[in-house]
Amino acid sequence: MIGRIITLMVAAGLLLGGTQLGAHEQFQVEGTIVTFHDRALVVKSRTGESFTFQLQESTVVRRQRERVPQSELRTGRTVTVAIMADSLYDENPFVLSVSLTPENAHRTAT
Repeated sequence: MIGRIITLMVAAGLLLGGTQLGAHEQFQVEGTIVTFHDRALVVKSRTGESFTFQLQESTVVRRQRERVPQSELRTGRTVTVAIMADSLYDENPFVLSVSLTPENAHRTAT
């Protein structure tokens, strides 16, 4: 009898607690850096929306797969920001990484 009660309690805990853990998804925002100050990164997406991300000291920044310092995040540069959040519009997304896009990646040949 006690074994069944414990099993039910564990199952209920997994069901109730597990929904919160599984609610986060990974998203990516591609756009241009508007500002970067005090680890607050503002990116204007290709659709014209502005997103603000709070980077951690440990947030990985890469350029062509190589890790670079956060000081490389400068106004006007194109980036892809990978986040974990409940939605793309979550107020407190967790920034997984920021990837700098090569300068000529989106230019067309003339």
